[in-house]
Amino acid sequence: MRFDLAALRTLSKTRFSRDEITLTDLVERLSADSLPISIKRSPQYPSSFLLWDDARNDILVVSHAFVVLFSTPPDTGNFVPEGETLPAGIKDFLRKSEPSTQAQVIVTYDCRVEPTFFESLEVLESWAKTKGGYNTDKRSRNPWMSPSSVESSRRYAVTSTLFQARTGFNSKDDSYHVGYDVHPWVKQACVPHNPSWVPNPNLVRTMHCQKDNVLVDITKSSNPTLVPGDVVTMTFKVVFGNNGQYWHMSFAPIQIIRMGQIEGTALGSAGNFEDHGRLNLPRVGQRLKAVAAKQPASPVLRSTRNREKARAAAQRLEDDLRTEDSDSFYESSPPLTQAAVCGEEPGPFRTNRLSPPWKSLSPAGEESGSHAHAKESVGVEVEHSQDDDDQHPLDLSALDERLIAMKDEGGSGDELRAIEESKPIKLRFKYSTRHGKRREPSDGGVTTTRGSKSARRGV
Repeated sequence: MRFDLAALRTLSKTRFSRDEITLTDLVERLSADSLPISIKRSPQYPSSFLLWDDARNDILVVSHAFVVLFSTPPDTGNFVPEGETLPAGIKDFLRKSEPSTQAQVIVTYDCRVEPTFFESLEVLESWAKTKGGYNTDKRSRNPWMSPSSVESSRRYAVTSTLFQARTGFNSKDDSYHVGYDVHPWVKQACVPHNPSWVPNPNLVRTMHCQKDNVLVDITKSSNPTLVPGDVVTMTFKVVFGNNGQYWHMSFAPIQIIRMGQIEGTALGSAGNFEDHGRLNLPRVGQRLKAVAAKQPASPVLRSTRNREKARAAAQRLEDDLRTEDSDSFYESSPPLTQAAVCGEEPGPFRTNRLSPPWKSLSPAGEESGSHAHAKESVGVEVEHSQDDDDQHPLDLSALDERLIAMKDEGGSGDELRAIEESKPIKLRFKYSTRHGKRREPSDGGVTTTRGSKSARRGV
């Protein structure tokens, strides 16, 4: 069966036993404080604590649907005795050749299909530390499978140990009883061959749901192991524990049932930002053209008067820029200069004006870059004088702020009256060059000298 994201969410809300509660329902009811549960110490492992169903007086069994990203074999896990061949997909660094609690069945789930899964973990941990009364003994949260690590890695792992230390309760007369078929590798590592270990009777059961909805052991199905993309529903216990300098919360799997496979488009819709093919970049067979860099907006003092004069000034600027046909200029131009590649072609306030080669790239009926911005500049005339070897774009933001400040301070003068009467301001600028020359304004106006105190103080 194929699952899309909607079907996966439906499966997450589906129960297959009256003794279980879905993770979705658990989180909602914990948030509403309407669930009779508590935290109790595990009778088998005193250092662990479990979510407890007070209504049933039993462990709380939770279920949720996941998509498999990685899995070890369900009957041997990462346990591979010396001299045996590693199963497909198992890296050597995962290998455990001796029986121990580190020999485990490991299943990692892909959380890209459920980006908010980490929030469910946060709700459980927050409830446990507050209303649940779980004492962390001032320890830090173990980074392993913490909500923040799940959010960043977009994966969640669960484990189930293959072995248990032998005790008087789980073995008798060098024999043991478990409710599943033990793999030969595991048999050879347990009593009577090894008096220290027995197979874990609570090893996670992994099953496959056939087309007629009949469950079979996954090792007896046509695909005897979980593979990436498998959709499963997992029942589990919620376990808390303190060890060393950390505390942790984990899901201890009880059963995993394979229901089908996730649609490939579902994983794609979760967001594949590493797909370079989706980027709008030059491709083979296309003609390489320069594209204008985004130009910062120039400061504008707006006026409601003299609009016709402003439009005429904008038109003169446009005619001045259109000195040559854009397309012919671009086709016959020499190789791109550094200024063109960096998006530093002269703008409307520079004397070295060129017809921008990217004008032909704009949509029909629209003008881009300097042309469009010039038409929007209403009520301001700017005259700019500069030497050929000292080109700098003008910055009127300081002047604009100073004029407004003068008004707030009750100042007076032509500039202040212009703001109050919404009259256009005619600005004259002068620059000092590196050779010490100056160009004086033709008729007074506002003057600035680069590097001078008057320029630093504003107007």
